[in-house]
Amino acid sequence: MCQRLKQLMHARSLSRLQKPLCNLILKGIIFMNKKFVTLAVAAAIAIPGMTILPALADDEVPANEVSTVDVTEPAADAVAAAAPQSDEVEAADQAEDAETTEPAEEEAAESAATEETPAPVTAERSTELTPSEAQSAIDDINAAVETLKEIQSEEPKADWSKEFDKLFATATELTQSLAVVAGGYQTLANPDLIMARTHLIVEIGLTVDKSANNLRYKIQKAHVELGFSVTRAIMRVANIGATVYQLNDSISDLRATYERVSTYRDLKSTDTATIYVKDLLNKAIWNTRVARDKEILTHKNFRTYQTLNKEITKAVRVWFKAKATVAECDAAIAKLNTAYATAYSAPSVR
Repeated sequence: MCQRLKQLMHARSLSRLQKPLCNLILKGIIFMNKKFVTLAVAAAIAIPGMTILPALADDEVPANEVSTVDVTEPAADAVAAAAPQSDEVEAADQAEDAETTEPAEEEAAESAATEETPAPVTAERSTELTPSEAQSAIDDINAAVETLKEIQSEEPKADWSKEFDKLFATATELTQSLAVVAGGYQTLANPDLIMARTHLIVEIGLTVDKSANNLRYKIQKAHVELGFSVTRAIMRVANIGATVYQLNDSISDLRATYERVSTYRDLKSTDTATIYVKDLLNKAIWNTRVARDKEILTHKNFRTYQTLNKEITKAVRVWFKAKATVAECDAAIAKLNTAYATAYSAPSVR
């Protein structure tokens, strides 16, 4: 229809009344605005004698089928004035576009205003670590690691012992960083963080050492809670993203947990033996075996050797018993010691 209107406007001789009406309809179609079309139809109806617009069919339509009316100049001028000019149409379209985009721009501005701007991360300035302080920290870490390795070799596998390898690796990396400072080659970017990690490693070593020496006969709950605390501390010190506050918090947690579990009751003789109590029996069994092979096997008669072996076998059965009590473990240890003393005092063979 648009193409046909253009052809009519250029190929036909339209009156001054018909041309603006066609132009108005054309703009209404192009801009998909029914206001223009409605206005053109209303103008056509309002003008006396104007029944229809020029035919939009083929040019071959007979002229007598197209109703035209001669109108006076004022009527034509009125229609021309009623039809908006091209500049006015463009201005109206721009106004509509502005009204459409304005709410979207306002929403975008409000959204941008509500977004929080992340605060810049600033590292706290602290006193540089001196070479002597770095060397002292290295010594503390090495001492803690040696204590942990010794306990790991002697003590049973606790809940946190599987994390020791990760702790040792972290300690090695930390001492390597401190060695650079101790040698006077360079300074550290954040000495507070390095020292906090050092203090946490030392605290882990102290906590495990105190646990092995002082909490052996505590109820199982004490070992479980302290084991979780040690595990959390190891995971924290191994986390390269841990802050000074978090590392110090782990130190406080270790100390508080140890103080708390120290108040738990000791095991009764009728309580089920913990792995720490059974570890005493296990050590007694192995020590007796070593001494047997060294002092009894080739020095005493077979009957003495066999009697001692029977007591070792009984002790092993107690160790494997899941519900063995503290009293049973203590009795097995006492019997082992007595059996070995008897075998050792037996006459030697020639």
